Amino acid sequence: MSRLYTPDQFGILGSILAVTGIVSLVGSLKYEMAIVLENNDKDVEALQLLSHIVLVGVTIISGIGILTSSLWLSTLDGKPDVVRLLPWAIVIIFFSGLYNSLYSRYNREKEYKEMAKVQILKRVSHVSVQLLIGVISGSTLGLLFGNVFGVLIPVAYIFYQKKSFFQISNIELSRLKKVAKRYIKFPIYTAPQSLLNLTSGQLPVFVLGYYFTMSVVGAYFFAIKLVQLPAMLIGSSVRRVFFKEVAEIVDDISAIDKLYTKTIYALSAVVVLPTIIVFFYGSVLFKFVFGVEWEMAGQFASWMVLWYGTTIIGGPARSLFLSLEKQKLIFILDAFLVVVRGIILILLAKFSTSLMAIAVFSLITMFSNVLGVVGWKIYFIRKLGAW
Repeated sequence: MSRLYTPDQFGILGSILAVTGIVSLVGSLKYEMAIVLENNDKDVEALQLLSHIVLVGVTIISGIGILTSSLWLSTLDGKPDVVRLLPWAIVIIFFSGLYNSLYSRYNREKEYKEMAKVQILKRVSHVSVQLLIGVISGSTLGLLFGNVFGVLIPVAYIFYQKKSFFQISNIELSRLKKVAKRYIKFPIYTAPQSLLNLTSGQLPVFVLGYYFTMSVVGAYFFAIKLVQLPAMLIGSSVRRVFFKEVAEIVDDISAIDKLYTKTIYALSAVVVLPTIIVFFYGSVLFKFVFGVEWEMAGQFASWMVLWYGTTIIGGPARSLFLSLEKQKLIFILDAFLVVVRGIILILLAKFSTSLMAIAVFSLITMFSNVLGVVGWKIYFIRKLGAW
């Protein structure tokens, strides 16, 4: 794809997906996460329906905003690709939210093999469409359609395999109200916290697009798509399973501590060596593998690998805030972090270089991830009376 599409085209895609990623992540107001925690089958079905209802509402509201933005952008010069492609963001938002809800159901049922299949299907569909259209025409539409089919095909597969996940009959309104109230912390704290966290992660797209060229945005987006791939395929999978396992031993602090420590060590063993290699040789690797025009992406990746490497290791730590009902605390911490990262990113982008801005932004995120991992370990030590 680095030879089929230009940095400018990746910049356009990144600008669109920065918006869709933020909205789709909270499309169901995080009620889909409660599916994993619930033990009653009827309540699980109610939560599934509730998450779908909320998703439809969020999609409609965001769709109105996207179409309005398209009309506004059509009045500006030099924005034809953005105007033409932006409405497809509505499709991505809906099916991404639906995918997240259904994937949580797989996790709740402990169907880890199917979860792996769906993840692979999602990634293969995504890349295959981008490559096919890239070879045929090389238009930016190919990059976007890859993301559309990357969520549409997995949802169709889940529907074919698990029609029971879509059953919504015989669910009383009273049951919907009950589960909505029981898990109200998810929309009140978890959804805003996730929104802040992802918005913070997408800040470089908006800031780089404002202070620099679309090619710089494209280099950043290309780098982040590669660097975050292990976090999506390995980190998120481990995090989901960890979340489910902790939910079953939530009253046993000692067992949680052992599971947490074991998971952190295992993830560290997988992540540390690749992180070191990319940190020192990222620029050379990108230039050799993808071409000289992607050297800047390699420079970005050298620093961003510290961010995403520690994000993988810190995944279980973030899950514990939900499992142990510390949603309010993680919301406050993430709100503070997004302000700090945002201010520093804007100042460095304005008065320094794009590379310096991304480097410092990545280091701040790395330190926050490490503090989260260490903080939970100290919490367990104190709870178990080791101090």
